[in-house]
Amino acid sequence: GKLIAAALEKAPKALYFPDPFSFRNWLQDSKLEDYLILIKGSRGMKLETLVDFI
Repeated sequence: GKLIAAALEKAPKALYFPDPFSFRNWLQDSKLEDYLILIKGSRGMKLETLVDFI
């Protein structure tokens, strides 16, 4: 919502994904090495579905 939009404006390197599947797709396509990824999601996002993948 509005709070996420405001936060993204202040942190241009931050990324937003509307659902776990979008994040998983982005993660699969990215060649990340030696990165720190902070994840914030509500229980409704069902982020536990990504635990094994990550």
